[in-house]
Amino acid sequence: MFGRAYILFSYVLFVLIAPVCLYAQDTSSLLLQEAVILQNRYQSDQTGFKTVRPDTLVKKQFTGFNLSDLLGSTNTVFIKNYGANGIASSSVRGGNASQSTVNWNGFTINNPMLGQSDLSILPSFFFDDVSTTYGGNACLAGSGAIGGTVYLKNTNSFSDAFKLQAFTNYASYGTIRAGAGFNKSTKKLVNTTRLFVNGGNSNFSYGDTIDGVYTTQKLQHTQLLQYGLLQENSFLLNKNQKLSFHAWLQSSNKQLPNAANETPGKKSQYDACIRTSADWQLTKERYTLFARSAFFIDQLDYTDSMSALYSKSRSLSSITELEAKIRLGSFHTIDAGLNQSYTEGITENYTANPYQLKYAAFASWQFENRKKWFSSNICTRQEMVVNGQAPFVWNAGFVIKPFSWMAVHGNAGKVFRLPTLNDLYWNPGGNPDLKPEQGYSEEAGLELKKQTGNWNLFFDITYFNRDITNWISWLPGGGGTWSPVNIMQVWSRGCETHATVSYSRKKFKAYNKTLTNYIVSTYQKAINENDESVGRQLIYTPMYSGSNTSVLSYKDLSLIYTVSYTGYRYLSSDNYQYLKPYWLHNTGIVYTFHHKKTETLVSAGIDNVFNRSYEVVPSNPMPLRYWKLGIQFKFNK
Repeated sequence: MFGRAYILFSYVLFVLIAPVCLYAQDTSSLLLQEAVILQNRYQSDQTGFKTVRPDTLVKKQFTGFNLSDLLGSTNTVFIKNYGANGIASSSVRGGNASQSTVNWNGFTINNPMLGQSDLSILPSFFFDDVSTTYGGNACLAGSGAIGGTVYLKNTNSFSDAFKLQAFTNYASYGTIRAGAGFNKSTKKLVNTTRLFVNGGNSNFSYGDTIDGVYTTQKLQHTQLLQYGLLQENSFLLNKNQKLSFHAWLQSSNKQLPNAANETPGKKSQYDACIRTSADWQLTKERYTLFARSAFFIDQLDYTDSMSALYSKSRSLSSITELEAKIRLGSFHTIDAGLNQSYTEGITENYTANPYQLKYAAFASWQFENRKKWFSSNICTRQEMVVNGQAPFVWNAGFVIKPFSWMAVHGNAGKVFRLPTLNDLYWNPGGNPDLKPEQGYSEEAGLELKKQTGNWNLFFDITYFNRDITNWISWLPGGGGTWSPVNIMQVWSRGCETHATVSYSRKKFKAYNKTLTNYIVSTYQKAINENDESVGRQLIYTPMYSGSNTSVLSYKDLSLIYTVSYTGYRYLSSDNYQYLKPYWLHNTGIVYTFHHKKTETLVSAGIDNVFNRSYEVVPSNPMPLRYWKLGIQFKFNK
């Protein structure tokens, strides 16, 4: 353990101190030879897949908020939110939280013990680019990339520039957020530093019905303190080579309020992480080589004083990857590489400190014709798990553009998810004989876009289908002990639409975006002879959901109004118990002051305008109407 700690300490120390030393180096202008820049497979949109990014103005509104707030308001991703200080996980196209991944600079950061990411503790302020790619692409991201992947990254360029930014915002229920950061770049060096803090109480008001009488209650035991640091440095070693280091350190300490049906007690949770990575890139005229390495430590401590429960968990992850991208002529590109990953879990609930060691080989072929109206991609991946098994997976995607205003896209492939460390080794209940979840995923879509005069029109419709077998489910066994088994088969299919209409004339702009989601995700196999779940909708998966965002802008003033709908969510596999649908209305106003090289953005908003009482997860209330204020400052030189 001391050896691991020493390596990590040295690595983090180098990431933090190296830029200070290198600022003294010569930063004179460096002339680059003209070359074709080949991005690695994580940096470009994937052929045939649907990718969504938040609108610029809406993203500014959520500066300082967590990814669960940003994605829940701007995507068709369903966020399973447990309310104040509770976890928030994503459900994409009818999958569960472990069937979608969060990727930071090419590395999956899902907790290896749980198999998922808590979006409520990931700060949106740390990332310039947040995108969601829908559909399964296990060839690219490996295990867990079944429903979709959220990509987090920053955009940097080697140019003489200095950027400073700071923000603070306040919500009326008692939470304040603040952060600051700067970006300093030269012709040979880019340094990015960002910090944030989030604290206060989330003791909001919520509606409750007691003995048939509706009352307003105040949530208690909701104190929160979060803070973090992101440090990234990129060095242009010469005209062909680039070296980058990244460090992400974060701590979250929060009290957990009792659910509505729980005995009053004192619960709390502490999350912390140290994530470090480095990557090297060599670019030549016809090929690019990449080497990446990362080391992560995740910590999760849970305390329930009433139950005398004190659970401490640690996980260690190490990933190394080599990749080569070769351009064959003008139309063909080959991408191939190797990956090694090691994860280890440390908790009293394991009989030992189990680990998972994986090796992977992947390759892809990309083609784009001369006139760029057709492109395609075929890729394969084979993971090899020590003391385990993983299927051979593949994917094929295409984009056809018969006209400048039309595009047809689609993809199909095999996907899988390995059991987590908790699935395999939790004591009592873990099942070391679990098989990987696996199945097939397909989608096809049509995209239309047209600009005419001052109008811009965009429409996209996507149909998807996915069959998963060996779905892992925890079921009660003898003695009341729950254990995971490969028993479920789930068929997910549906349709997503995205329609945007915008108008711009002089200093006036109008914009309207409508997203709809129709998902049928049903059980296909009975768990036992008394099971009534076959053909029923998967629990916590709304069949219908959608949102509409309207923006009116004149000069530097913008008005924003968002309406969202979430349909029935079933609480039992027979669909007899459910949560009712709800509509939410949010409104906001943004004004931007410009002065020379500075920009100051002031925003105010009201969420849940009509004071709707609702729950995303049963017995975990969400806030009634509340207001929020924010201010952001930017300086560019």
